[in-house]
Amino acid sequence: MTGAARECGRTPTHSVAASLSPCLSAAGNARAKVPPTCCTKVNGLIKTTPRCLCAGLLSPLVKQVGIKPAIAITIPM
Repeated sequence: MTGAARECGRTPTHSVAASLSPCLSAAGNARAKVPPTCCTKVNGLIKTTPRCLCAGLLSPLVKQVGIKPAIAITIPM
């Protein structure tokens, strides 16, 4: 099990990354409007498993779909 996988327990890191799909436009473009569903998802992960959120944001899937971690971390809760 990799370090990132341990951060998310039994949930695969790519599943966490995929769950951030409501954030796709806002996490790829700092000027895009952040959908409420994105804020809800990010807030939930911050409250329950913040390390898993970080692991998800650093996963290869996130980079493939165009999410930029530097922008994603600015999404409000």
